[in-house]
Amino acid sequence: MQRLLAEGYAAVDIRDAESRAYGMIPQSLVIPQDEIELHIEELRYKRGVIVYCAQGKISVDVAELLREHGIEAYSLKRGYVSWVMYCVE
Repeated sequence: MQRLLAEGYAAVDIRDAESRAYGMIPQSLVIPQDEIELHIEELRYKRGVIVYCAQGKISVDVAELLREHGIEAYSLKRGYVSWVMYCVE
């Protein structure tokens, strides 16, 4: 994931404010799940999008929705939990 972020992909945090209070992937865009369709045009201009939620379940559907709109989008497997466990330097 860090390689993709360095290459210009955007991380999109779709969690609610309470979940974000525990931390975020640095430089993530905050777009709550229920507002994602309002930001389709904004995300279209990103090189690609990595969507994440708390455990990687909800983000699968959101990434699929973005792909349906022609946006290169991926779901972070196991969500923010995996970032904390494996990616924090």
